[in-house]
Amino acid sequence: MTHFKTIPEMMSYVVGNFHNPRAFNEKIDDKWLHWSTEEIIRTARNLAIGLSESGLRKGEAVGLLAPSSPMWLIMDLAIVMAGGITVPVFSNISSKNLSYIVEDSGMQYIFIQGSEALADVQEIKEKFDLIIQYDTNEVNWNMTHWKDIHEKGYQKSLADAGAFNQITNKITTTDIATYIYTSGSTGLPKGVELTHGNLMSQVNGAGEVFDVNASADLVLSCLPLAHIFEKMVVYFYISKGLSIYFADDIKKLGSLLQEVKPTLLTVVPRLLEKVKVSIQEKAQNGGLIKKVISNFAFSRASNKDPNSESGILDSMCNKLVYKKIKKALGGEIKTIISGGSALSKDLCTWYSNMGIPVFQGYGMTECSPVIAVNCKKNNRIGSVGKLFPDVEVQISERGEICVKGPGIMKGYHNNPDETHKTIDKGGWLSTGDKGMLDDDGYLFITGRIKEIFKTSNGKYVSPSQIENLLTEDITIEVSMIIGENRKFVSCLLFISPETIENYIKKKGQDGLSPEEFVRSKNFISHIDSHIEKVNSELNHWEQIRKHNIIYGIPTVDDGGLTPTLKIRRHILNERYEKIIEEMYEE
Repeated sequence: MTHFKTIPEMMSYVVGNFHNPRAFNEKIDDKWLHWSTEEIIRTARNLAIGLSESGLRKGEAVGLLAPSSPMWLIMDLAIVMAGGITVPVFSNISSKNLSYIVEDSGMQYIFIQGSEALADVQEIKEKFDLIIQYDTNEVNWNMTHWKDIHEKGYQKSLADAGAFNQITNKITTTDIATYIYTSGSTGLPKGVELTHGNLMSQVNGAGEVFDVNASADLVLSCLPLAHIFEKMVVYFYISKGLSIYFADDIKKLGSLLQEVKPTLLTVVPRLLEKVKVSIQEKAQNGGLIKKVISNFAFSRASNKDPNSESGILDSMCNKLVYKKIKKALGGEIKTIISGGSALSKDLCTWYSNMGIPVFQGYGMTECSPVIAVNCKKNNRIGSVGKLFPDVEVQISERGEICVKGPGIMKGYHNNPDETHKTIDKGGWLSTGDKGMLDDDGYLFITGRIKEIFKTSNGKYVSPSQIENLLTEDITIEVSMIIGENRKFVSCLLFISPETIENYIKKKGQDGLSPEEFVRSKNFISHIDSHIEKVNSELNHWEQIRKHNIIYGIPTVDDGGLTPTLKIRRHILNERYEKIIEEMYEE
């Protein structure tokens, strides 16, 4: 198996070994636009030369503020092959964090797509030497179109056939390829420095774990490429010559699955939860017999041990229910990889028993990102899998997972103090997660050290695990557990108006507005029942004694969520201080 040391080396291998006419695919005006392997490489090379001719020097940062698409990836590849450092920026970033990232990274160039991105950079355009646009023609002293950069590179390559190699030959394994700015749930984001070697160690490792084939496998990419999880996985797909289809709208996932019929999919757990609820609700819209059969099959999927042998009942469930669900997901799914946050054992069991293989992984940006992952050969539901190739893990005395390996970041950009706090002299990175390894080498996550708190009774509570249980209900978009130094545990439940509106229609209660419905006895009773169910799975001291339903959800724009949609506890605690204190009044 080929092992790569740098991204240019990987791309050189790809162009020499694959000739895929549909390597990258995007939907524009309801029609698929296809990019061949040759078109991708040729465009990326010309852009790399053009960037160099436009003044980009090795080790300089270039921002990417655009939706996930073939052009996002081509520009990303062009930047790193020019010796630059890509700085992916989430499209829903706050103006404060954008300004901070631009300053901290030293970014003088940025690629943008869309009117929102243009508006974001217009406010700080004087900070850039060059703003490269994809889809607008507004040009002034520091704005240009990507095709102009491409043309500059093309003309240079005609005049000097060795121009591209002169640039890429200078790139080494230890050169930084990207700054990934982590969410920063307690403050400003930190820029994680990942090298070519870091990223390629992940691509090489994925090749050892997952058996994929360019002639048999098809990918639907539906997560933001600004997230290291999706970016790394897509690099792996590229290295194997797979066809990648980019979702133009996550809300159209159902129709895209049926249209593309992917064999591979990477997701976050919340997406799997929503798909499950949607499937169950549709089943309830049929006749009595359909409801009875579906409910039995769903119960069977939830309760059967996935490792036990299948019998007549399972065959019946598969024929009458599970096959139809798999068909609704495109009918060809072989592997779903879940990452980004914890996947509940119950959810994984439900899908697995229906013949839809969901494999949970675990990682963090600072590790490029994968630390452990389940796969077809080695899968233990409830765990996050066996260690990724060349990754070492040791559990500290306080139960913390510490990691060492070729994927460990170079450090936090401009932040040596935080780097030294996170990585010790021996090269071990502290994850902040608690965990344990079983006798077979499977890693289990048992909590988050930084988030685990003590109640005033001295009992420890892990909020994230309880929050995951709460958001299994489709009506609860976000939840936050409270209880540090308090007598008991309480929570805030954030309800999405859009979700409730759809929920009301399905329940046939159109007479109430979404806000009225949330205050109704029926909905309050529904939430009470759900909390009772969650409490039944918790230790006595972890159980939720009081809760408050909040109509509306925190967002990235209002500072309540990080760009990767994790809650900012300190912000929400301040924002809802009065409501929280009222829950603890005698």
